[in-house]
Amino acid sequence: MRRLFASLALGAGLVLAACVTVAEKQDPYLWLEAVEGADALAWAKTQSDTALERLTGDPRYEAMHAQALSILTAKDRLPTPQMIHGGQVYDFWQDEANVRGLWRRTTIESLAAGAPRWETVLDLDAQAKSDGYNWVWKRAVCQPNGGARCMVGVSLGGKDATIWAEFDLTLPGFVSGGFIVPEGKSTLLWRDADTLLVAREWEPGAVTPSGYPFIVKSWTRGAAIETASEVYRGRQTDMGVFLDAMESEDGTRLLIAERRPTFFTTDYVDLSGDVPASLPLPPKAELAGLHKDQLIVTLQQDWAPSATVSAPTGALVSVGRGADPAADGAVKIIAAPGPKDTIRQVAITRDSVIVSALRDVKGRMLRFGFDGQTWVESQIPMPGGGTIAIQAASTSEPTAFAVFQDFTRPSTLYAVNARSGAARRAIALPEQYDAAGVTTEQREAASKDGVKIPYFVVRKAGVEGPAPTLLYGYGGFQLSQTPAYNAVLGKLWLERGGVYVVANIRGGGEFGPAWHQAGLKTRRQVIYDDFIAVAE
Repeated sequence: MRRLFASLALGAGLVLAACVTVAEKQDPYLWLEAVEGADALAWAKTQSDTALERLTGDPRYEAMHAQALSILTAKDRLPTPQMIHGGQVYDFWQDEANVRGLWRRTTIESLAAGAPRWETVLDLDAQAKSDGYNWVWKRAVCQPNGGARCMVGVSLGGKDATIWAEFDLTLPGFVSGGFIVPEGKSTLLWRDADTLLVAREWEPGAVTPSGYPFIVKSWTRGAAIETASEVYRGRQTDMGVFLDAMESEDGTRLLIAERRPTFFTTDYVDLSGDVPASLPLPPKAELAGLHKDQLIVTLQQDWAPSATVSAPTGALVSVGRGADPAADGAVKIIAAPGPKDTIRQVAITRDSVIVSALRDVKGRMLRFGFDGQTWVESQIPMPGGGTIAIQAASTSEPTAFAVFQDFTRPSTLYAVNARSGAARRAIALPEQYDAAGVTTEQREAASKDGVKIPYFVVRKAGVEGPAPTLLYGYGGFQLSQTPAYNAVLGKLWLERGGVYVVANIRGGGEFGPAWHQAGLKTRRQVIYDDFIAVAE
């Protein structure tokens, strides 16, 4: 039975690591690791063609395809706020008529009331037609304090490489003679209204082994990009150097170069002053932002910065900006999750820090206020049993937006008042499959080493085994597999009596960094043991 499940996992594209030395046996599948290798691509095409032929040849295919297409192209769709800037909410919208998409905006008040009045800022389809290029939206990086200028990033056909061009929100339109950063893997931020900090491939080959830049330069308006002056240099052996800007509720800014020696470690370098300075944070930490002169940080490792403070892996802490963490009171623990808890997202509003968290793989929303000495926690009332994702927040506004969903309740947008701690339903999607009688049950399976692995079972009431079952797991990159509304799965599988199971195997982030780290490197076998245990 275990061998069967392992074979199924391998056939689905998962790679099972074997502790075999090269001297004992050469890996016969090593050629598949050549991402652009001719043999690997040919093999992948053969497998895809075989699967597609079998699927399209099934007599049920056409009707089910039509149902799925109807759901995926439904007019009723939820806006997904991406940014709050200058008192307005921006999102990026795609539909049948706007394939490449619309960058648009509305007022905070109208969206919170569930009646947004959208204004198109950039029609990417029209822009692509005018330019004769297949533009694909990336994102926008805007000037601080609600400034009118943004650097808009697009790619040609969806490549990783980005082209940046200056855009004026008041026109709205691209700025004639404005900043343009040529195509390449790059990140940038505004130092001031006339200066950009840019991380890019400044000369051929000046990238890391991962293909990312490691040199940051300052570029002044009106000057050629070739004249930009270097302000920071990581190491060419790093994974990369990436730029980010953080703004506090009083307008204070923090300009950051994230130097990543590895995928899982970061050296945060403050570029706000004349001389770059590393922030005194542990290598496995995530800097979420700045609030009331406090750096807000989530820990991916245990940290004991002083004799009086010991923060566990997964904790949310604050560090006084410019303070020595070893000094008394410099580091404060905002929240220390328990064994079944994890912090998923941290966002900062004008009044408080809000957190999307999990408890036993089910979402909840927390608010943390700071009086200058102490952090005070409260819970923001939201529906239970599902997943809560923070969509947009700003340090200049009290209102944030979040989306709730679970296996049977479709995505619903909530306006969250971070000052009062209240949440109000703004827009809810209509149900897209018949969820009447569909039940969700949470269970646990004992893995090979005895660790309890949680999983969800979703099915119509009365459906008992044996029944056709889709079993899904991921187990990587600290990504949590939480309850989510999938109308296509509901219509084509649950309504027909199928069972859907989501396994929260190790390697993911369901129970914090430790749950993720349990499935890394030579411990990778445990994620397969977990998946097998749930299947059995």
